[in-house]
Parts: sequence; C-alpha cells; structure tokens
Amino acid sequence: MGGKIEDLDAHFNIYSVTGLFMQYPKVIIQTMTAVFTYPHKINLALLSRNTKSYYNPESFTAVHVHTFKPITANVFASGKVIITGLKDQETAYDIENKLTSVFDSLQTRT
Repeated sequence: MGGKIEDLDAHFNIYSVTGLFMQYPKVIIQTMTAVFTYPHKINLALLSRNTKSYYNPESFTAVHVHTFKPITANVFASGKVIITGLKDQETAYDIENKLTSVFDSLQTRT
C-alpha cells in the first residue's frame, strides 16, 4: 500500500503475467483511486463550510467532499487529496480542476 509504480513498470507487469496464459478472462476495471497534492495548506473548516461535504476532525482528519457523488474526494490540511471511486482518469482531472477553483476562491476570501 502506498507504493508508486511507473506506467512502464505497470505495462511490463501486465504483459509478463498475461503472456503466461493462452486464454485469460476479460478484465473490467471497477474503480480507481487518484492522489495528488497541492503546494499549499488547506483550511479544512473553511472548505467544509463552502462545499457539499462532511467534516468531523475528531474522527477523521480530512474533509469528505461529496460534490462529485458517487466519487468521494478526501482533502487533508497538508494539501493532499485522495479521490476514490473513479471510473476513468479524465474524471480525476475534472475533479482536480474543480477543487482547484474552489481552493482559489476560498483563498481570495481570506
């Protein structure tokens, strides 16, 4: 968990495993997880008041942004964002752009 794998390594791993079989079942990707980090700290209390989200710092140290249901974005004060439930990479980029605009608008308010 938490390790990073390069695209070339991932393709090599897939090729080496699938090359062992004459037939293999159709693989369907169910969901993906994306992680990225902003270069600045995030004010979680302010974020939770200005987005459709859930925030309880006593039980979990991130804001659960529910704007993108069924996809959930967990935003941490450090600037790290973990997006779960993705079906494709393009949705991850869209969510990142939308969160960036939310963060930018919040910074202009403070």
